[in-house]
Amino acid sequence: VISLTTVGYGDIVPVTERARLIDAIILTPARLIVWLVFVGIAFELFFHKGLERIRMMRLQRKLSDHIIICGYGHSGRTAAAELVNRGTDREHVVVIDTDDALLKNSAEAGHIGLRGDATLQRTLQDAGVDRAAAIIVATGRDDTNALVILTIRQLNPKIRVISAVREEENGPLLRQAGADTTVTPSRLAGYLLADSVTHRHINDFVLDVLSSGGRLLLVERAATESEIGQRAGVVDGVMVLRILREGKPVGFWEPQATIAAGDTLLALQPAAA
Repeated sequence: VISLTTVGYGDIVPVTERARLIDAIILTPARLIVWLVFVGIAFELFFHKGLERIRMMRLQRKLSDHIIICGYGHSGRTAAAELVNRGTDREHVVVIDTDDALLKNSAEAGHIGLRGDATLQRTLQDAGVDRAAAIIVATGRDDTNALVILTIRQLNPKIRVISAVREEENGPLLRQAGADTTVTPSRLAGYLLADSVTHRHINDFVLDVLSSGGRLLLVERAATESEIGQRAGVVDGVMVLRILREGKPVGFWEPQATIAAGDTLLALQPAAA
């Protein structure tokens, strides 16, 4: 401190009252400021990060079967909000992003925000990727999405991975990297835009079906015992549109559209059902 404030080691000292006054008014507060800077840096480097690490360790022990969202842009925010609307606990949605403003938005929405690079193993481990139920990758760049997916697969080969795709041609590459499902928002938007040229109500119907706040819900579920043996179509008040049997789709209009044990159904049902 003596060297920093250049007051000397005793060979040069203030002897006049004016010099002593300057030392008391200017140099003493300067010493305090320097100490405060040192304490602030020490707190940031050691105490704050240490407390943050302890908080993350406690958080990780509590997290299980949660959803991780890599990227809290428009797609990530919409996905998080829809997950909550469909019954997911807000605190079971973990958001990874490098933007402090977006992380603040995620915290205000009740989610757990984690600042970091989702392409790094340490970041995904902090988010509990080994215990998560699924992970949504929506960083805004297809190349970054691919790196994130490859890193995820190294840490958890079995987790369900859903990735957004900006360029449709990159879809197969992301699936090859390990994505279970890829979604191209621009492609869906293009379909709806083109269809709205000649139709007035289909766009509203599709959005109604896709959103949890609509009057209808499009659900995917296993066939129940009461449905086995019945034809697809209107079954017990539910519209069975498609049967998935051994990985192959069967439409409700096809001759073989009789529901069998082990079938997976895609059905429309009232939101209150």
